[in-house]
Amino acid sequence: LYIKDTQAKFVVTNLHCALHMGFKATDELLGKSDFDIYPQHLAAGYYEGDQSVIRTGQPLLNYEETIIDCRGNATQILTTKVPIRDKDGRITGLAGVGIDITEQKRADADLRASRELFMLLLDSIHEGIYGIDVHGTCTFCNPSCAGLLGYQGAAELLGKNMHALAHHTRSDGSHYPVAECHIYEAFRRGQGTRIDNEVLWRRDGTSFPAEYCSYPMLQDGNVIGTVVTFVDITQRK
Repeated sequence: LYIKDTQAKFVVTNLHCALHMGFKATDELLGKSDFDIYPQHLAAGYYEGDQSVIRTGQPLLNYEETIIDCRGNATQILTTKVPIRDKDGRITGLAGVGIDITEQKRADADLRASRELFMLLLDSIHEGIYGIDVHGTCTFCNPSCAGLLGYQGAAELLGKNMHALAHHTRSDGSHYPVAECHIYEAFRRGQGTRIDNEVLWRRDGTSFPAEYCSYPMLQDGNVIGTVVTFVDITQRK
């Protein structure tokens, strides 16, 4: 937390701000500007951001910027700056708050990398794979799943009930009730199952003999969904 005057010099600051800039106490930072702390090219950029708020009177809200700390490390800061006005409405400075979001940004980047790897793995597997929630609704699937079932892509399956879409009828043409579906054993017993004597149905109404495995997805010990893998075993049959 800090307050600067119209020349962008610190007039109020908290200890965290001072420590981040390499000072041991807040009074060591008072009266200084970014030009006293950072290299010229960095200070000029910080100064221009401050002056923009002071000139226009418009606050800068939740702006992400990179700041160099006292050890020379780049840190990601979520910054908010608002103009300070006197009783006559004249701008006399600005107040700012900076939140260090470096770890959050790193965690976000790691999560994106993990998701990209997950999707890459799904896309590389020839077996059909899809996930359903406890209502039987498709939450994800890979391209092989869509292709084997006769669809153009995952978007045509997401949000759809997979039993009603591809597992609704037995090979003899009789109705296949959800209550008897082996895929749902993962819900009913919390155990995986493997079946190789049933059929799955394509978008065009044709069927193919399939071998599938169904595994429960657990979160905190509770079943939250099922992952299903399947292959077309026409040649095997």
